[in-house]
Amino acid sequence: MKPIIKPSIPKNKFHLTQIIASILDVFTNKIVSDFLFYFKDLKSSLLKCLMVLNKKHYLLAILLPLFTIIFYSLSLPVSFDEAWTYLNFSTKDFFVSLSYYPAPNNHILHSLITNFTTFILPSFPLLSLRLPTIIISILTSLFLLYSITKHHSKKVSIIITGVSSLLFMNIYYSYMSRGYALVLMFFILSLHFTLNLHKNTSSNRDWYWLTICSILGFFTMPSYLYAFVIINTILLAATCTKSAILRQLKFTFITIIVVFILYLPTIIVSGLDSLISNKFVTPIPREDVLSRLPQFLFESLESIMGFNSYISLILILISFVVFIKNKQWFHTKTLIILITLPPLLLLAHSVIPFSRTFNYYGFLIILLFSISIRSIIEKVKLSVTIIALIFIQFLLIFNFNARIYKYEKYSILANELNSKIAHKGSSYLVNSGLIDAYLLYYLKTENVTNYNIEYSPTSRLNADTINKSNYILTDRNVDDTKMKKPIYSNEFFNLYD
Repeated sequence: MKPIIKPSIPKNKFHLTQIIASILDVFTNKIVSDFLFYFKDLKSSLLKCLMVLNKKHYLLAILLPLFTIIFYSLSLPVSFDEAWTYLNFSTKDFFVSLSYYPAPNNHILHSLITNFTTFILPSFPLLSLRLPTIIISILTSLFLLYSITKHHSKKVSIIITGVSSLLFMNIYYSYMSRGYALVLMFFILSLHFTLNLHKNTSSNRDWYWLTICSILGFFTMPSYLYAFVIINTILLAATCTKSAILRQLKFTFITIIVVFILYLPTIIVSGLDSLISNKFVTPIPREDVLSRLPQFLFESLESIMGFNSYISLILILISFVVFIKNKQWFHTKTLIILITLPPLLLLAHSVIPFSRTFNYYGFLIILLFSISIRSIIEKVKLSVTIIALIFIQFLLIFNFNARIYKYEKYSILANELNSKIAHKGSSYLVNSGLIDAYLLYYLKTENVTNYNIEYSPTSRLNADTINKSNYILTDRNVDDTKMKKPIYSNEFFNLYD
């Protein structure tokens, strides 16, 4: 994969793009007018979320997570996906982010936001990439405190927010410049409005905001489809009446149409296959999906939570038993939906995706377990609850710290290498699937000029036969060099001069 894309709009599609823009303008007029109508409601809700900062117990719940994500955002180097996003989208114009989809790591809504932050912070490339994610994560935590307090209690909200925000994958994507923080936020918002509709199915406000969150979740990445189906299934189980089903069908129809329109620039310029055919997650026979599902589910739980998957299974089992014992049928149905839908969806789709596709499951497991033991939580003094929470938070931070440097080892070594070889006027011969993105990011952000990068014409490389470049950089597993000794080497790649 070449790290820099130089797109151009096909001439015969330029006028079609203009026409579609006009259609989009007409079709979204109703949504915009409704947004203006509900703007006061949005403003009021945001103020309520921010008001939790006035309460010290709420503040204590999010203080350690905030320090943690800021620390790691400053101490860990750029990752491959961040570098690739920066080179191909963040530093381009908005239309490039909107329409070019050379790989699934263009999380379109996120890329559009980084277009803006890169424009206003051009001298701070990594900050401009990570700042939107950090802000989104903080807003998500504030809203979670508000939402869980509304639907359950203050103590439960403090536990859920304080613990779930420090699970491995939640910390990672709270600073890493990817679209998964947006996915988590839109999922939590959607769940909040679903719970509101469980109490009052005639609330136009909640139907409207549920629709908006679903649209924006899809616009972040197509794999939000799984979250959308899960939310809709919970909603159907919660509001199973004729009028509610009709409203849900309307909400689903509007979501699908608006998402299709938003993706039209991408479809026109990059093609429909760019969205529906993920070359990194290709369909496989369903019998293979079935055989690989147990391993995928166990590995996903460990990746998401950051600890042994059996602990997560125990939490799920306890929640299930307590819900049945207490006849909490809505929570029982919700848990059954959350357990059964991922395998069914993957079988239907005939794929085994990346674990991060279900990054919101860490929050869900903590949510349902905390609800199941709510009666115990409420009996404990608030001060004791806070002390216990801080203790758990420190354990989760230590756990993250013990894992993250191994997880990010390639990025750390790649950036260490780049600091040694990024010189003005240098020439590079690269034979690697990843390292070139790091190198180009480093050259661009350090304002190194007059360099030349060439790519090896063959899949394997022999540095003994090459003399034309200042530096020869190759992955170790495709290096056939016998005589030359690398001037730098690690477990991933070799560097020759």
